[in-house]
Amino acid sequence: MDFLGDRLSENRRGIYREVLQALPDLYERLMSPLAYTVIHDDIHIGNVLYPRNPERESVRIIDWQCWNVDLAPKDLAHMMAIFWFPEQRRALEAPLLRQYYERLCEKGVADYSWEQLWYDYRLCVLRKLFHPPWQWETGHEPNIWWNHLERVMSAYEDLDCRELIQGA
Repeated sequence: MDFLGDRLSENRRGIYREVLQALPDLYERLMSPLAYTVIHDDIHIGNVLYPRNPERESVRIIDWQCWNVDLAPKDLAHMMAIFWFPEQRRALEAPLLRQYYERLCEKGVADYSWEQLWYDYRLCVLRKLFHPPWQWETGHEPNIWWNHLERVMSAYEDLDCRELIQGA
């Protein structure tokens, strides 16, 4: 916050203060083993190889050095809240999450409701607020982390992630 000075609005400073204060309660959800799976943790278009012939080959996800075990929708939050511009995210987010949920159910995932997935997705978006500061801290170029900050803040506000804090 000190680095950004007045380039970070008071409203956004307040968001970070509220989220930091609520993290211990929010992270209680992360202690529950419900809906954990292997995640890529850096999923974006640059880490996906598309086949030249989809009838003979399949899509390949590469660059797995950040893989982890975390909440199932975390990769989706990373891709959609960090990389997609608001108009695209608003149009595709809910239908893709619904399709993802339906696919989980088809593959035998039980005892994980749509409402829980939606909550977990929003929690992951909230957690992604800290991705741009991490990128700044690790020396990423401003044109990367600043754009990510703008998009993730938009997602936080659009999805009313503040409600998660108030419920914590």
